[in-house]
This record gives sequence, structure tokens and C-alpha cells, in this order.
Amino acid sequence: MVSEAIETLDAKASHEGAQHEVHIRVAHADGGIYIDLCNETWQVAKITPQGWSIEDQVPVKFIRTPGMLPLPTPVKGGRLADLRPLINAPTDETWCPVAAWITGAFSKGPYAVLVILGEQGSAKTFAKL
Repeated sequence: MVSEAIETLDAKASHEGAQHEVHIRVAHADGGIYIDLCNETWQVAKITPQGWSIEDQVPVKFIRTPGMLPLPTPVKGGRLADLRPLINAPTDETWCPVAAWITGAFSKGPYAVLVILGEQGSAKTFAKL
């Protein structure tokens, strides 16, 4: 009897309920990019050409997998170049492709694959990517 009720509710939801696209961590909507911060209050970082903000209400639906941890709450004033000391990319020749890869990770795809090559001892392991 319980299984029949579950099947009935499942069928009603599938055929009569509103359908929503769901996203994991990053979503694109209304000309912006939304990043789920995975905090307890379900806040997101909203990024638009005009800037970014922390939002409590968003036009998209997110799901969370068991292993997802909260991201730090962003603070104003940072720049992409602030990440450069954390990555073994000492020259513009090595930094520019890494910076492009980081920003491309927030696109709708297709996504670039970052390949780090170097001889033994060149600190590939410590690139922290």
C-alpha cells in the first residue's frame, strides 16, 4: 500500500509537477553566473559583467553531493592575479594559460583540459590546481 502511494506520487510529480533544471556548484542564468557557496544558508556568489555580490535568493536550483564542502565567503578587492603566487607559474608565458583555464572553468563549456608538463623536480606536484 505504501509502495503504491509512492508510485502514485512519483507519477504525479513526473507528469504534473513543474520541471526545473538543477545544477551542481555553478549555474548560468539571467546573464550571470551563480556559484553555490554550499553554506548553511544556501547563499550564492552572483557574477555579472557589472561585478559580483552574495545573494540569498536565486533563479536557479542547486543540488549538493555528500562530499561538497562550503567555499569561503568571497571578499571584495581581490584580483585573479592574487592567485599567481600560489601557482608555480613564474612567467607570463606560464601564467596566462593557467589564468585562462581558471576563468574558463566558469563557462558553459566546452571546457579546456589543463596539462602540466615539466621535468622531474620542476614542482608540478605543488602547482595546487
